[in-house]
Amino acid sequence: MDEIVQTGPRDRFCRNIANWYLDELPPMMFMKEVPNSHGWVNPQDVEDLCQWWEYFEYFYREYDEFIFPTTIHLDVSGRPHVLLMHERLSEHINKHERPEWVTMAEVVDDFKSKNKPAQGAMMPASLGE
Repeated sequence: MDEIVQTGPRDRFCRNIANWYLDELPPMMFMKEVPNSHGWVNPQDVEDLCQWWEYFEYFYREYDEFIFPTTIHLDVSGRPHVLLMHERLSEHINKHERPEWVTMAEVVDDFKSKNKPAQGAMMPASLGE
């Protein structure tokens, strides 16, 4: 996560960086106009292909604190077989010590509380804004 840099002084917004490696839509939704669209892929194959567990294990081993954002689309993850895939990932994460489930708004507030704006930048929005 970092500040958005415009042509001029830095502004007061924090940008959440999406992790497209943890995106379930491309392999799980068929899109006619997209040549590499899979659609209807077995959830266990997606888990193996995307290696979500391995990403989490690496971050857990290497960092004291980290954010593990997943990109979840309701039109894909609302399907029963995909819900089960997310349940398996959540259960795996919860087996570790200290997992904390938070909203992206809470991630932004945590970032603001630990990082001062660059010199000359506008003051960042208050926590919760």
